[in-house]
Parts: sequence; structure tokens; C-alpha cells
Amino acid sequence: MKEDAGTIVGRINLVDIDPINGTAYVGYRIGEAFTKKGIANEALQLLIKLAPEMKVTQLHAKTTNVNIASQKVLAKNGFERISVSEEMSEDTSQKLTLYHYRKNL
Repeated sequence: MKEDAGTIVGRINLVDIDPINGTAYVGYRIGEAFTKKGIANEALQLLIKLAPEMKVTQLHAKTTNVNIASQKVLAKNGFERISVSEEMSEDTSQKLTLYHYRKNL
């Protein structure tokens, strides 16, 4: 995603697309200078609209328990929290609590 001046404000994508089961995982990141402007919400809405064209009928997402902004974006777009897990961060080797979400299209 780019703003009018051509600056990249963030990205959103589907990964691990499984065309047989119709599932995919959502990933997104918005630059710090562009947060709290509805960009993640708008991008996720667009991705939800386009996913069926890729034969995706169920989206999955995960976020850390402290990432309240992502939790709000997912909930606002109809994602349901389905589970909680703990994983070690590859970057910091700290234990992370992850919330897992799902949305049927």
C-alpha cells in the first residue's frame, strides 16, 4: 500500500494458501507513522472481499496478546478468537502469548 506521495504505508497479504481446504493466513503490517488512521481496517476489508477470487473461504490470523490494535481490527472485521497459544519469539527468544482468529467467508 502506498500513500499519494508514493510512500509505502504498509502491507497486507495472504500466506499458506490451501486451495484444497480453502484456507489462508492473513498477514499485515502498517508503518508506525501511519497507524491509527484506519489503514489496516480498510486493507483487511479489501482482502476479505478479494479472498474468494483465490478460492479462499476461511481466513486465519494471529496476533500477540499485547497487540490491542490488531485485535480490534480483526474483531471489527468479523474474525472470532478461537484459541490461545504460547510460542517463543524467533527474534528475541521471549515467550509470546498468541491469540488465534478465524473468519468464514
